Amino acid sequence: MSHIRPSRLLKAALLADIVISGGLAALQLLLARPLGALLALPQPLLVESGLFMLGYGLLLAWMLSRPALARGLVRLVAFGNLGWALGCLALALSGLVAPSAWGLGFLLVHALGVTGLATLQLLGLRGSAPAAAAPAGARTLHQA
Repeated sequence: MSHIRPSRLLKAALLADIVISGGLAALQLLLARPLGALLALPQPLLVESGLFMLGYGLLLAWMLSRPALARGLVRLVAFGNLGWALGCLALALSGLVAPSAWGLGFLLVHALGVTGLATLQLLGLRGSAPAAAAPAGARTLHQA
């Protein structure tokens, strides 16, 4: 597995993702009932996606604490963001929920935001340098 030293852009994109995901997670977990009423989105959906974003933010924080990252893990994060964007759009258009105008805006802004983060993450990955080979006996990321 190839490893990289994250570029400044990649670090900034991951940090922005942590802040945004963490903020949305807190909002959705602490205000699920009033937010659900305002957005006309199911409260369990807001809680469960909030819990997911909380765990996701912790994964990103762990990634930022590492001096080198697995290239595949960064790709997984970026393409996961694109999948999340498609999921938001699919939910908005599916007829499974009937979001209010605010709810529709919430889903669309969410989709655009994570698409932007994914783009920055992929650009940051492209600008990242290969990590130096670890000395014999050293623990690598996939062993940690």
